[in-house]
Amino acid sequence: QTAVKAIMLANQYMKDDLAGSKTLAFAPTKKEFTPPGEKATEQSPTFGMSLEVSAVPWAKELGEPNIYIAADSNVGVIAGLAKPIIEHDALVTFGAMGPKALNSAMKAVIIAEKHLKKAGGCAKG
Repeated sequence: QTAVKAIMLANQYMKDDLAGSKTLAFAPTKKEFTPPGEKATEQSPTFGMSLEVSAVPWAKELGEPNIYIAADSNVGVIAGLAKPIIEHDALVTFGAMGPKALNSAMKAVIIAEKHLKKAGGCAKG
């Protein structure tokens, strides 16, 4: 949650530099990490999320989020809802409040991305 807040703040600070033509976007990716001071083992891998941040062209003015996510939302269901939106528009927006809902949103993006790669990608991306 702190990382996402930092991206949002950076986007606000960079508004003048980006001159309204670009915005910051991030994509979460699942990564295997080895905690500092520990050796990697196959029996107990540690996974986390990495956020890849880019300045991207402002695609459109965003209105209401496509999908609202609660703390107890099922990430598989969210991914299933997101996939056809991404296939059609190449962009999906989530509304999430709180760390659990935000974490669920990021997990859903990772799952939806895997399904899209298996299916051959999205229509506009």
